[in-house]
Amino acid sequence: MKMKLLLLWATMPLHISGYAFRSHLSDDWYPTAKRELVSFFVNLEQQNGLCSAIVKSDRIAAIVVPHAGYRYSADVAASAYRSLDAANIKRVIILAPSHGQYIKGIALPSFDRYMTPLGSLMVDTASIRQLKKNSLYQERDDVWKVEHALEVQLPYIKRYLSDRVKIVPLIVGDVGSNGLSLAQSLVDLIDDATLIVVSSDFTHYGARFGYAPFVGAADVQAKIKELDGNLIDALMNKDASAFATLQQQTGATVCGREPLILFKMVQQLLPYQLIAKLLCYKTSYDVDHSDPTSSVSYAALAYERKEPILALSSEDKKAMLSAVRNVIASTCDNRKSASFVTPDIKAMQEYRGLFVTLRAKNGDLRGCMGRVIPDKPLNQLLPEIAQLAAFGDPRFSAVSCKELADLRIEISILSLPYDAKGYSDIVLGKHGIILKQGGSSALFLPQVAGEQGWDLPTTLRYLSEKAGLPADAWQHPTTTYQLFEGMEFAE
Repeated sequence: MKMKLLLLWATMPLHISGYAFRSHLSDDWYPTAKRELVSFFVNLEQQNGLCSAIVKSDRIAAIVVPHAGYRYSADVAASAYRSLDAANIKRVIILAPSHGQYIKGIALPSFDRYMTPLGSLMVDTASIRQLKKNSLYQERDDVWKVEHALEVQLPYIKRYLSDRVKIVPLIVGDVGSNGLSLAQSLVDLIDDATLIVVSSDFTHYGARFGYAPFVGAADVQAKIKELDGNLIDALMNKDASAFATLQQQTGATVCGREPLILFKMVQQLLPYQLIAKLLCYKTSYDVDHSDPTSSVSYAALAYERKEPILALSSEDKKAMLSAVRNVIASTCDNRKSASFVTPDIKAMQEYRGLFVTLRAKNGDLRGCMGRVIPDKPLNQLLPEIAQLAAFGDPRFSAVSCKELADLRIEISILSLPYDAKGYSDIVLGKHGIILKQGGSSALFLPQVAGEQGWDLPTTLRYLSEKAGLPADAWQHPTTTYQLFEGMEFAE
């Protein structure tokens, strides 16, 4: 009798409540035996690969991660999952594309458990019932066994989040003109214990994908990475239309286009700012070098609730200033001294924008370089920016060892930029400003206007000209602004 019951359970139709859907992907995607999958993750966690060091954050509200076979993209996806503070996450909304079936709106599951090699994940059935109130969310039993983009995420969730977490698995189809309605239904579910996972690969390049605009280019991979960089920049901006417009203009083969657009609409509707940062990026060519003209791109992004001001003591600031001086001293006059060691300061593990400014004895600018959107934590970014300011600012000759003693060093640590409604949001002295129009942009640090004695119109006039635009471009309706705040300190 027991065997008959087990056989009956295995053949139950998918739509009957109380039954699980079983993982269906082959070993080509990830190891499907538990022991091998656990071993894979253990080995992965012992490698650095191309991704930055893992820094956990309890402010991450959403991640964008790839869904390719683990051989190609697991390190990229894991860089995002391993950055999560699992204790704070109780629900995971997964937005995945449909590769094989046309869907109008969004497909809901009719099962209440998803069985993975690492164990089952419970579906948040209460959230599913709430989403059903919107007719654009519909149960579809036919999509789950032909789609990989959602299932690929589940072993990561089992590995890196709490066993008590519940999932809201959604396969996103044609969003069309219904995007804001679909997004609002999701926003109604979101609380501080909710994580959004957007499953997407980036550019699929080559004849086999029907997308090869860089034929004849000297370095096809460089062109691909430039295209992906522009797409990622658009995703890091709050405006939902920026990414959609760029993808349409370039024809870039981004398989998670609809989930990404839907997420950007969700981001617009949230009552708080989400600040994006890039955790990792690579292409499949970085794994398999057989053909540079055919590859798929992978990126991991994290979206954090706006972070608190960085806590630095006076001793911390002195240590960072001393570190900048030491790294310049180690390289001036083409010297190659001992490797540079960053200060052992907890805050140096944070991802923050950073500028280093160098001034001569008389106060004249001697070099200023930085990065607003960090791709690595401060402990890695500080020596890189210090060297750029001293030896890589194209406006000045390289700093010599002879003049180092008279240099005055200034450091600006920046919050991640967020979108402003317009220039009326700018508070001079508080906000750094990024002005953008079309493909042109320019930046002023928060202290610039005060140092020059400028009012707001004067500041924006000079900023427009710095971007290579007409002096009155700051007033044009297509001009957008991002703001950030900075902590400045000097020797």
